[in-house]
Amino acid sequence: MTPLAGQAIPPLVDEITLRRVATGPGATGDHFPGHWDVEYARSQGQPTVYANSEQVFALVDRAALEWAGPTAFLVRRAVQLQFSAYAGDTLTVTGTVVGTRPDGHVDLEMAVTNQHGGIICTAEVTLRLQHP
Repeated sequence: MTPLAGQAIPPLVDEITLRRVATGPGATGDHFPGHWDVEYARSQGQPTVYANSEQVFALVDRAALEWAGPTAFLVRRAVQLQFSAYAGDTLTVTGTVVGTRPDGHVDLEMAVTNQHGGIICTAEVTLRLQHP
């Protein structure tokens, strides 16, 4: 694969189920009640429980690496969260190649949006396409 600047990566669409929101943080040790207790989340002014940051970051990584293929390696990810992803949301990850380098590195700009078009996060990702 020889990516070109301006090339879009295929969108990744993923449903954020209540089960995933509630069980996902267990893998990272993030047992904050806003991720599993609906009443606690509502006491914070949230409509329901919300995904932890790592779950959103993982979607960015997955979209980039599925596009790049099995020999790619994630070198860098810089993410800016702007909004919560709630149980029941459908998230779409999109991305565009913004640069390629002779050493095999590719830079992407990515975004995660919800079903209403709201931006959950933006990200800058660098991949090395041929991992030794």
